[in-house]
Amino acid sequence: SYAVISGDPNGVFAFDTTTGELRTRGVLDFESGVDSYTLGVRASDGAFNALSVTCMVTVNVTDINDNSPLFNASSYSATIPEGTPTNVTLLAVLATDADSGENGVVQYSLNDPSQRFQISANGVISTSVTANRIFDFEQTREYTVTVVASDVGEPGQQSRTSTVRLVVTISDVNDLPPLFDATTYSAVVPENANGSIVVRVTAVDQDQVAVSVLRYEILTQLSPFVIDSSTGIVTTSQPLDRETIDFYTLQIQVVEVDDASHTDVTTVNINVSDVNDHTPTFSEASRVYFLRLNETTLIGTTLIQFQATDSDLGNNALFDFALVGGNEDRRFTLSQTGLLAVNNGLDFEVNSSYLLTVTVRDRGDPSLSQNATVTIIVLNENDLRPQFNASSYSTAVLEDSPAGQLVGQVFATDSEVGTVITYSMSVGNGSLFMVNSSSGELLLLGQLDFETQTLHTVIVRATDGGTPPLFDEVAIVINVLDVNDNAPVMDAASYSFSLAENIQDNTALFSVSATDADAGINAQITFSIAPFPTPPLPFRINNVTGELVKEGVIDFDLSLQQYTFTVVATDGGNPSLQGTSQVTMIITDVNDNNPIFVNTSFDFTLPRTQLDHVELATVVALDADSGVNAEVEYTLVAESLAGFFSVNSTTGAVALEGALCGPSAFSRTDLLVVITASDRGVPSLSVAPNGSARIRVNIADNNTHAPSFNETGYSATIPSTTAPGSIVVVATAHDVVDSACEISSLAYSILPGSDGAFFAVDRLNGTITTTRALPPSGGLRFTLQVDDSGLPSAATATVDIVVAVWFDDADTASAIFRDFTLSGSGFLVGNSTTTTTAGFERPFLMTPSYAGNQGSSITAHFAGMQVTRTLQEAAIPVVAQVKMVSFEDALWESDSRVRVALQAFSTTHSAEVQSTQLYVRVTPDAALAAIGGVPFYEGRCTVIGAAGQNVCFVTVPALPSTFFDHTTLDPSREYG
Repeated sequence: SYAVISGDPNGVFAFDTTTGELRTRGVLDFESGVDSYTLGVRASDGAFNALSVTCMVTVNVTDINDNSPLFNASSYSATIPEGTPTNVTLLAVLATDADSGENGVVQYSLNDPSQRFQISANGVISTSVTANRIFDFEQTREYTVTVVASDVGEPGQQSRTSTVRLVVTISDVNDLPPLFDATTYSAVVPENANGSIVVRVTAVDQDQVAVSVLRYEILTQLSPFVIDSSTGIVTTSQPLDRETIDFYTLQIQVVEVDDASHTDVTTVNINVSDVNDHTPTFSEASRVYFLRLNETTLIGTTLIQFQATDSDLGNNALFDFALVGGNEDRRFTLSQTGLLAVNNGLDFEVNSSYLLTVTVRDRGDPSLSQNATVTIIVLNENDLRPQFNASSYSTAVLEDSPAGQLVGQVFATDSEVGTVITYSMSVGNGSLFMVNSSSGELLLLGQLDFETQTLHTVIVRATDGGTPPLFDEVAIVINVLDVNDNAPVMDAASYSFSLAENIQDNTALFSVSATDADAGINAQITFSIAPFPTPPLPFRINNVTGELVKEGVIDFDLSLQQYTFTVVATDGGNPSLQGTSQVTMIITDVNDNNPIFVNTSFDFTLPRTQLDHVELATVVALDADSGVNAEVEYTLVAESLAGFFSVNSTTGAVALEGALCGPSAFSRTDLLVVITASDRGVPSLSVAPNGSARIRVNIADNNTHAPSFNETGYSATIPSTTAPGSIVVVATAHDVVDSACEISSLAYSILPGSDGAFFAVDRLNGTITTTRALPPSGGLRFTLQVDDSGLPSAATATVDIVVAVWFDDADTASAIFRDFTLSGSGFLVGNSTTTTTAGFERPFLMTPSYAGNQGSSITAHFAGMQVTRTLQEAAIPVVAQVKMVSFEDALWESDSRVRVALQAFSTTHSAEVQSTQLYVRVTPDAALAAIGGVPFYEGRCTVIGAAGQNVCFVTVPALPSTFFDHTTLDPSREYG
């Protein structure tokens, strides 16, 4: 085993005691100062008294790059003034690396987005020599740069880095001039301002920290303004006069106190606003005006247009004129523009003079004004005219008042002393009215007529005695009162109208009208119809509007075709007056009646030998209308055979046009034609659908002979394998005709029932064919009918068809027996014989004959019937015996099937025969066969050659019911 015995106080190393491998079991750190170890190592054997050997092992520890450079500060900062040039040292940074060799060599770099700084290999940071921009405090006050320290690293070892943040602050320097906040200022100052603030200009030093003291001064010479050098407030230094100078422009400068080279200049525009400091002045310097006016001066007459001036501006220079005194009675008016005019009439007798005070006032605030006086002298004239005591007069008079009737009276006065007034009629009808010149009475001279003129107006004049004379006029309105002296007048003496009979009730027909020359209630007209004799009048009238309305039944065909009655117009006077007019209503026919046939049904019988074109009948239809509405036309609407009939459209005569013996009519027993009628009204009306006329022609025909078959019966024998569609037999018949008009057309058919479903017949030639697969064997019977298609009724004949089907086993290899043939007395009980063998309780048949060779036969007897079979082929073991047992003691009509059991034996009397089909044919005796008509009845079964299975059972189809019918059997014989 191996062990470290010295030189490893901290247990950094250990040996694998088996292999002697020296391994570390602690962490080595080159930077801790231990870069090598000298170990004492001992190797010992495993004996009881172990022996050992020692040696010294030196382990040198090599450095790896496991320490990143470390800056001597967590961050750095520096400050430089704006405008600092390139390549100026800011500071030096220091980073150390605990590793040795290349792992401990440190390199410096900067991550500087601004690209404004650089760093040397020994960590000295300065402004970049490649930067082409100066530092500007006003643009950027601080820069943040990342300083990166990276060691070189030994080959194959990854370099390690450390970073630290450097913040460079830019300090401000006074390098910018002051700047006004506006390049131009504007101000408005009133002209009377003295020492008032006009405007304040403001400038700022663009430096952010090193801000200088500013001084303001006005550069413009001889201006009436001063400026506060510290605040920049501009004020007036003396009063301003807008009327002398109304606008000033000042140049103002700002200067830094500590650097006179830093300046800025701005412009101040000052508008001097107006102040209302001038009074408006009349153009007449004396401000005294004098006028003389006649008292008759018209209202609205312009007297003076005043003029004035004002040196101010704007509203201060605008002025208005006003009357402020001497116009208490408002005789005069003065517009704002200074136009003096007469407002009310002047009257010397009321006021002979006026002293007016006129003022002109500007619109300033406060306003200024000036006054002027106007003296007006009023001159006297004859200006008072007579005046009526009313502005107008109104009176009323009946139209039938007599001449001399007082209509009314007027009265006028005059303020002039001693004036005499004279009355006269200046406007009016002098033939009807007159005015008393002294009293003013209005008198009637002629006859009034309300219907001619309902209103008269007379103008009466009152004239004084002055010079020149003056007058006044007044209107007298004379209302003429109506008297009921006019009767209503119809607008027509008579009316005549045509009216369709089918017009609806309450339909407005027309209106009558009337006028009345009177007025008021005298002219209110009421309409009525004078009493009318029976029948009742089918009209009524609206008593207000005069509208005639249909009310009642009007039928051109049943009632009056013209009505004449009187319409009365009555006014509302008392007593009332009337006017009349005659009304004639002519009723016009409307096509409202359908034609109706007098007779709608006709029947005729004609022989088939009747020739064509024979007139049958004349149909007649009547129409209750009149004129063209009652004219009837006849037409054919339906025929059994087209073209066989004709009708005269005017007379209604119907004729037969076709031969009844012709081919198209030969098969018919009757013909039908339908005729309709329509009138010629618009729209046209026809007979009702169920009212048409019908003519039926029955055709007389004698089918004297019935057809007959050429044979009394037909029979055929065919194999059971006969294919469908094969010809069985042809049955033919014939018929006898009496004339050329008779056509015998024989048609063959198979009557329903029996066995006819197995066959079909050609309708025209009587050929009978099979339609389906036939039963294996037996007799089929059906009835064939022939029809001669005669008229008036067809004659028929029938015949029985018997078809015997024999079994054809040519394709059945397993068949041994072809058939059995039974003969003898059949079912006669009296002649039946029975053979009994032990084991069978019922009759049976044993065939003991040996038949071992092909061509030999087997013959069996049963109940008087004999069965014979010829062998078809040799078979080993061959069927040599057939035993047959009947299951029937008696046959009944309700169940007439023959049931037997068959058992086959071989030549060795063994039942193990081949699978063999056995057929049984039941042949009735002659007496029964004559009744049934079928020669034999057949059934079959198969015996299987296995032991115990050589028996099969046969059920022969039911025997015909005629075998049990007492009407067909011979009562002297006994059947069973």
